[in-house]
Amino acid sequence: MVKLFFLLATLIAISEGRSVTNRVPWCIPRGGATSNYGSQLEGVKGSVLEKAGEAIEELRRSIVDEGSIVEGFGAKADTICNQALEDFAQAAPDAGDDVNVASTYDKKLEELEAAVDAQLQILYFRSLSLLREKALTRFQMAS
Repeated sequence: MVKLFFLLATLIAISEGRSVTNRVPWCIPRGGATSNYGSQLEGVKGSVLEKAGEAIEELRRSIVDEGSIVEGFGAKADTICNQALEDFAQAAPDAGDDVNVASTYDKKLEELEAAVDAQLQILYFRSLSLLREKALTRFQMAS
């Protein structure tokens, strides 16, 4: 139940364009997992990142390898991110009523979101670069 609440709160905040939490730079966990629950969440996070990575790889091939602009990139990126959060919430073990365990869940959710978002930001900036190059080429041809 707690997990569902956090997922809904996260999705509502994202849909309203609000920042969900402060992100940890580079998502470097400090220390090891303090509990079996933390280890379980780390495994779930890893599998969700792998699945999201497949979708991100498709975008990367289009943008980086082919040099093409992806129509609706923002919507696709939003779908990938939201799907990753939903997959994590569904696959993660129940936190119960323990506040410390819920805190661990929140941290892993933040790490997941930051990891997916970082990969998508790279592609976003590459897309902007491609758009700038195309606009400059058109401008030079028109002159």
